[in-house]
Amino acid sequence: MKALIITDNAAGRLSCQIKFRTLFEPLTCVELRRLPHALRTWVEPAPELVVLDILGSSTKCLAVVPRVRAVFPYAKVIVQQHSEPSNFDYLALQVGAHGAVSYTHLTLPTILLV
Repeated sequence: MKALIITDNAAGRLSCQIKFRTLFEPLTCVELRRLPHALRTWVEPAPELVVLDILGSSTKCLAVVPRVRAVFPYAKVIVQQHSEPSNFDYLALQVGAHGAVSYTHLTLPTILLV
């Protein structure tokens, strides 16, 4: 399963490569600040799964969802769960995400069931 993971920063990118390298092949991890370039230069096939690991700002995380859905309309889009605002999960669904998950409970079957 081809996956794209979007993170806050370089440390997050490295962490995602370590966490998910055994679950997805191929795996692409991109920092949020490099996302526009990554989307413009993406090499087919499109990812089947996009995980937004943007923890620094729930607003930025929610804003990225429609952009990713526009470029990869058939990919499942999952966001890392935020505690604030309290209705984050609901807001994520409203902007087009397929679900919000916590990495502490994240497994491949969990992702596929969303």
